[in-house]
Amino acid sequence: MIKSIWTKLSSIGVDENLNMVASRKVTLTNQLAYITFCIVFLMNASFVFIDSMAFDPIGFIMSFIILSTPLLNKYGHHKMAAFIFATLMPISLTMFSSMNKTLMPPPIINSASNPNC
Repeated sequence: MIKSIWTKLSSIGVDENLNMVASRKVTLTNQLAYITFCIVFLMNASFVFIDSMAFDPIGFIMSFIILSTPLLNKYGHHKMAAFIFATLMPISLTMFSSMNKTLMPPPIINSASNPNC
């Protein structure tokens, strides 16, 4: 059942007019968009429950924009979907990691291992 749902979601936008290479690109873009959305969405949702991290609204919004790539594929805008995914995924992951890195508490330095202290 889960495999059939995954196959159906992955093949959104694939039609008989596409050649084999183009249909595989559409399928891969859809699958990567779903996986990226799930990871970013779940991590952002988990930050609500963790006090040491902050919620990342920009990453949350970008995850929904990344999720729009299967919708673009459905309407035949395959190159636009691939472009949006290829540009927004690295940007959102960079912003996500840099924002959370700046919000992390500073590391505890062991004075015994540091002779300069």
